[in-house]
Amino acid sequence: MGLLSSLFGTGSSQKTVRAEFIQAKDGAIIAISDMPPEQLPDTFAIATTLDMQGKKWSVERAEPEHKIDILKAGKVRVYLAPLTMMPPGELLFSLPTISDDIGAATGDALPSPEIFALQEDDWRQAEFVAQQFFADVEAELADIRRVYQNERAGVGFKKLHVRKRIPNPLEGCRLSLRELDALMGPQRKFLGLGFDRARGTVPGGFAWQVDENCMLWGTSASDDNVTRLCLLGRPGHRAGHLAEIFAKLNGQHQLVFVDWCHVTSATSDVEGFRSLFSDR
Repeated sequence: MGLLSSLFGTGSSQKTVRAEFIQAKDGAIIAISDMPPEQLPDTFAIATTLDMQGKKWSVERAEPEHKIDILKAGKVRVYLAPLTMMPPGELLFSLPTISDDIGAATGDALPSPEIFALQEDDWRQAEFVAQQFFADVEAELADIRRVYQNERAGVGFKKLHVRKRIPNPLEGCRLSLRELDALMGPQRKFLGLGFDRARGTVPGGFAWQVDENCMLWGTSASDDNVTRLCLLGRPGHRAGHLAEIFAKLNGQHQLVFVDWCHVTSATSDVEGFRSLFSDR
């Protein structure tokens, strides 16, 4: 979503809002403007860019965040970071691999505490895969190992591996959301799954908190069958219990859990999961 340089238009019979635009890095004031309300976006919670003083900026955060609250306050502070372009040869990737099927959100739902916001790069990075794809899993892991061996550059990678071999990781597996719920006993269920600072939700998406810093998320079909099942974060005090649950899940449904970025996997062995959790 973009805000044009007309953001600083003058002349309006309507009440204006005092907007302060601030460097997020050091708190320096970039500009102050009295804006007509109609020039405000509905929310700064979604990714927003604007043109100002001949430069492009990204909105890091705003106080208040939503238009309705800004109008009540009569003012807003918008914290900005400059958008910079790097020559292609200097670009490094922060991850060794991503999935080919980056999820898409649909609809106009705004970000909220009830919708779990996933970073795009976290899509299918640690997931459960049907054992029938074991050969494909091994081939993908081999490609990722080559990235570590040949493309490492400091803290990043000159190239990354895009995984394409397993578009439907739970194909042939009949695991329902109801069964998964009974097995996991989640601590919290979010109302939907979305992406950080983006509108909409992932169709069929769900997100459950299973430990203080660990989320189980995925997608399900209209028949309640789970089509993707992924883990985000590292289990804490429930790590031992979750290791037993995930090992049981793998054994009952012939699955393998794969942490692609860490090039590790676990099947139905409890100790394998405990080791994986301690190393992540």
